[in-house]
Amino acid sequence: MPGQPTVHITNKQKKIPIDRAAFRALVRRVLEAEKGPQPGQIGVCFVDDRAIRRLNAQFHHRDEPTDVLSFPLSGTDRTLVADIVVSTETACRQARAYRSSPRRETALYVVHGLLHLLGYDDHSRKDRLRMQRRQRKYL
Repeated sequence: MPGQPTVHITNKQKKIPIDRAAFRALVRRVLEAEKGPQPGQIGVCFVDDRAIRRLNAQFHHRDEPTDVLSFPLSGTDRTLVADIVVSTETACRQARAYRSSPRRETALYVVHGLLHLLGYDDHSRKDRLRMQRRQRKYL
């Protein structure tokens, strides 16, 4: 469809099955609803804890795994080129802790990373609650 972003899905993990079409649709739905950039490219890469730990150490100087990392690569107000990296191992652990499913937790991380790329933040309580409301809307 014209005007929709290109969404590249890369699966570099074996912990959970990845439905590429569903994740592409999720990214596009969030961008459309948020009036975010429509043309452009979004890469979503699913990895294990080891891979995300390396990225977290390299880019955030935190030598530990995390749930999701977002990388704005370039773009303008209407065009976004970015990558989102999600740890499915973390998603599985957190799903058990929160009595959720790994699939839902993984989708949450994709939405969370995308909202960060769109300018949402979660450092203050007010911003965190706002972001959580948006996340629930898309899940």
